[in-house]
Amino acid sequence: MFRNRHVAVTDERYRAVATLVRSRVLANLRCDRGRKGPCRCAESGSWTLDEAEVELLANKSGATRLGFALMLKFFELEGRFPRREDVPKAAVDYVAGQVKVDAAQFAEYRWSGSTIEYHRAQIRRFHGFREPTVADEDKLTFWLADKI
Repeated sequence: MFRNRHVAVTDERYRAVATLVRSRVLANLRCDRGRKGPCRCAESGSWTLDEAEVELLANKSGATRLGFALMLKFFELEGRFPRREDVPKAAVDYVAGQVKVDAAQFAEYRWSGSTIEYHRAQIRRFHGFREPTVADEDKLTFWLADKI
């Protein structure tokens, strides 16, 4: 539990707020094919890499190249990093074609260790994100206390 002068934020309260925010934001999103929620369709173009994203792949090959590309696009779509099972098979196949790596190599991508941590840092930086600080948590707490 986090406590300050104005509000106590428990894990339960945090989950409730996160659910509320997701339901209000995601309820209004539609994918390119008319489905409710953010688009995860490989065919929609959501998984298509642009020039700047391809530049990030320049020094990567094989499973690392494919895994990084998929994490990059997943983060763009979902605002979080995926677990292996979160990445749709259709997206793996589609992105593998773009980066010219066999889709089967995705199984070899390492989901723990310094490489994936470095990849996450590169992706955060590319998208203009940074890890939150205690000051950020305080601001969020005050904002939530005021708005909810």
